[in-house]
Amino acid sequence: MTKRKWLINVLIDFAFIILFFIIYQISILRNLDVFGATETGGVIVPYGARVQGKIFLWAIVSIIIVFIIWRIKKLNIKLIPLLLIAIILPIMVYRVNHHIFINGSGTAYKEKQTIVINLKDREKRSYDNRHIEDLKKYPIFVEEQKNKDFYTYLYINESLDDMYLFMKLSPDSKLSGNGYFICHQFMQPLEEYLADNKELNYNERKVVSINNYGIRNIEIYNNCAILTKEDFSKAYFRCDDYKWLLDT
Repeated sequence: MTKRKWLINVLIDFAFIILFFIIYQISILRNLDVFGATETGGVIVPYGARVQGKIFLWAIVSIIIVFIIWRIKKLNIKLIPLLLIAIILPIMVYRVNHHIFINGSGTAYKEKQTIVINLKDREKRSYDNRHIEDLKKYPIFVEEQKNKDFYTYLYINESLDDMYLFMKLSPDSKLSGNGYFICHQFMQPLEEYLADNKELNYNERKVVSINNYGIRNIEIYNNCAILTKEDFSKAYFRCDDYKWLLDT
């Protein structure tokens, strides 16, 4: 093989890798809400199969393109290297992303993007406003938190035994959609809970002073909120999604 032919092969292989890497990566990021999901929702196929199916279809397309390029005689493309790339690349991209978003440092990003993707999907599908109508029954507004992806709101009902946390893409969004959580009061004595949960980080908390509705303040931690009433008695609520109220 001449130097010119070798260079053409290398350039085509490299361009092929870049093109399909971008395609596979976009396919994963656009479906990050179900990427790696093993839940089936009552059907046979797990939600995560949607991403696997997209990557598989694109892999078939890439193999077809390999044979088309190989048939162009003027290019003198070596079939085996390009075919190996077409077979190995989707497997590698999927496994690396799985390691990052399911088992690695990208889990928090995946969780946040799951909320964003579902909010966009539900707004596009014009879901009803029943959650917002429900919130009108519980008028005690506690906290709003804005980050670059969405707004998070925390409410509490008048009996002070349930908290309601939900997300919107913007303050003007009429649909709450995904991201609506009810956090019930935890009945274990607070002293026992604090004794069993030494991981509470007092340096990463938010104290919201209310001094109304029979509430003095609420201390928000990553996975719980502690409410102090006017009589100084305390109640606490377990909910992993409180962390979005600490995301500044």
